[in-house]
Amino acid sequence: MGSQPRNRPKLVGLKLDNIKDDDLEEIALRVEEAVRGFIDEKARGLVEADIIVRLERTTESVNVVIDVRLRGGAPVGALDIDTLLRDSVNVGKREFEELISRYAKGST
Repeated sequence: MGSQPRNRPKLVGLKLDNIKDDDLEEIALRVEEAVRGFIDEKARGLVEADIIVRLERTTESVNVVIDVRLRGGAPVGALDIDTLLRDSVNVGKREFEELISRYAKGST
């Protein structure tokens, strides 16, 4: 199971030229950690997650792609996989928005 593309929120007024390539790597890592932490907390070891966070920079924007794939060996019982996927991607998007705003303003 993988995540599906969702609507694309826009953050306007950010100074993206303040963000270096090293900053983008740090943001991607922190987004991945936030998603993984959320899944670990909610799934309590019932699933394993493969998480890919990719940041794509253009001259006018930085886009985030968060791909989450879950697999489990044990019965997951009451765990709602669709909700877990959706919520984990939303956690990643919120983390990205917070971090990209902070880095664009130069206050890392």
